[in-house]
Amino acid sequence: MKASLAACLLGLLARGVLGGAPPGYRLVWSDNFSAPLNVTEWGTGQKPWGTTDNPPALITPEDTYLENGTLVLRSRMGSFGAYNYTTGWSYTKTWRQYGYIEIRAQYPVGAGVWPAFWMLSTGWPPEVDAAEFRGPPLGYMTNAYYDGSWSTKVLPGSYGDWNTWGLLWEPGALTYYHNGAETYSTSKSPNQTMYIILSNGLDGTSCGPQTGFPNYFTVDYVHWYQNFSSAAV
Repeated sequence: MKASLAACLLGLLARGVLGGAPPGYRLVWSDNFSAPLNVTEWGTGQKPWGTTDNPPALITPEDTYLENGTLVLRSRMGSFGAYNYTTGWSYTKTWRQYGYIEIRAQYPVGAGVWPAFWMLSTGWPPEVDAAEFRGPPLGYMTNAYYDGSWSTKVLPGSYGDWNTWGLLWEPGALTYYHNGAETYSTSKSPNQTMYIILSNGLDGTSCGPQTGFPNYFTVDYVHWYQNFSSAAV
């Protein structure tokens, strides 16, 4: 009994109880968010295609910043021209294909918040939602993939503490992780390069003073690992 428990614990440690890449994967890119923000690696202040409209919020450069070794994506309520809210967005400028991608993050949890760790490519679909949270009244995290139809797992709960969220992207498979434990898998996956988006959105039907503003989607790190037998860097 003790031997089997020890073996189980060693397996969890090898995989990473709180995250970490599968065996055989090597780190190819990371950001641990030491100031200043690396603008050659990250775009901010707009969507990747150049617009700042993210109803009901306006994306602004000042709502994405580094603080205490973390990336902060802030949402505010107020008067901002035609908008009553602002939001922070960031996205990677380098596109990659396949690998294990992980963030450690603290999500806002108020009514109507809509923060997400997700991925896009040229056009839409495909879309990969590695960890997209919907605040109350919905109150759940989603792991999802869209290629014309949705493959989705809903994880009820609130995720305001620090957690790791991982995505293992392989040819013909996507596997999702929360704190090192598998939460969902699908036998579909995109076959082109993609980029990461970190955004702190809002649901206009349920956000308001009750949401709590400002609120923050805070990211400690982003790591991308690859298995070089299938990597396209």
